[in-house]
Amino acid sequence: MGSHANYFQIIEYLIYLKDEFHRIDKERFQPLIMELNNYETFHHSDNDHLPDNKQLAAKLKYSQSKMNLLLKDLLKELVVEFHNSPLVIKNYVHQFLIHIPWDEERDIPNKKFVEESRKQSIYIEMILPVTPRIGEEVTIPLLEETGKFYRGYVHEIKHNITGSTQEILLFVHPWNSYYYKWLKMKDEFERNKSWKESLKNM
Repeated sequence: MGSHANYFQIIEYLIYLKDEFHRIDKERFQPLIMELNNYETFHHSDNDHLPDNKQLAAKLKYSQSKMNLLLKDLLKELVVEFHNSPLVIKNYVHQFLIHIPWDEERDIPNKKFVEESRKQSIYIEMILPVTPRIGEEVTIPLLEETGKFYRGYVHEIKHNITGSTQEILLFVHPWNSYYYKWLKMKDEFERNKSWKESLKNM
C-alpha cells in the first residue's frame, strides 16, 4: 500500500473484519474502530453507503494524512494478528458459472451459435455439503426448464475470501470433459516451452 492506496477498499475490508477489532487494543486506533463499528457491508453490493477516507477524517476531526495512515496501519495490525491467531472463516458459498470459455468462443466460426450459447450461460449460487472437484460432472436439474445450461464438467475452481465468507467459484463447461481442458493446458505448456527456447537463441 503506497501513495496510491485504494482507501475505499481498505475501509470496506476493515468493516468486513470488524468482528476482529477486539484484537486491537492500541489507543490510537480506538476512535476509528468505534466509528467503523457503525457500518455494515453487504454481499454482492458496491457498498457505496460506506464513508470514504475524507468523510472519516472530517467526522473524527483528523487531518487527511493522519486518517490515511490510521486506515493503512489498522489493516496492517489486523493482518499481523492473523499470523498469531488465524482468522476464522465461518461462511461459504458455491458459485457456479456454466458457460463456454471466451477463448473457445473466439475459435467458433458460427457466431449465431456463439450468441445462443451466451444466452444459455448461467451463474447461480448455492451452499452445498460437498464441493465438486475438477473433472467431475455436475447436474443442476432445476435449471433444465429455464433454457439455460444445467449440466457440465468442472474445469476450474477459484477461491476468494471476502470478509468472513469463502466464495468457491466453479467454472463448468456445458459439454467438454476435463480431458479437453487438459489438452488446452498441454498446448499452452508446449507454446510456452517453445517461447522459452526461442529466447535462448536471441
